[in-house]
Amino acid sequence: MAKSIWDVHHDETLHKEFDKKPAKDPLPAKRAQIMRGIDKAIEAFQKGTKSKANWYKSKDAADGVRVQVSLGTTPLVIDGRSEGTTNDAVAFFKDAKDNVESKRWDAAIREAMEASGKGGRKVTASAAPSERGSMAPELVYRRNVKNLGQKRADELLDKNVKEKGWNKDEVLKAYKELPPLD
Repeated sequence: MAKSIWDVHHDETLHKEFDKKPAKDPLPAKRAQIMRGIDKAIEAFQKGTKSKANWYKSKDAADGVRVQVSLGTTPLVIDGRSEGTTNDAVAFFKDAKDNVESKRWDAAIREAMEASGKGGRKVTASAAPSERGSMAPELVYRRNVKNLGQKRADELLDKNVKEKGWNKDEVLKAYKELPPLD
């Protein structure tokens, strides 16, 4: 039996490479997102509608405003700083817009993307994924004793021992070492 034309000429590896979609660079979309935020800030400051919560008197009695450029809720870190103070917010944001448009801040944007992918907060290496952002077990137990009573707190502790793998003896020992709640 003769070989099929596909058996003779088809290259599966080449076929897979050919069908791959090109990798999409996320930076243009992130730059556009930042630019929208900058444009909104400029417009608000020019109209005078920006919240006065960010305005304050400095020690030398000069009016100022705290400014930062963010990717969503994650601030960009530029030259080691994530925020600054200025007395001309419109000029700051116009300069920031120029830096974003000219791609000078792409490294900071990439860092913010990585940080926001991790929840945007620092996580200690020792924390297990299930414990990130949660209270220490002994603090949870202390809160439950205060708010729910000893019996219910013990029930919840047993539940957490089963579901979260808490060590009951360690939690109780650490709880006894805590200062009492007022």
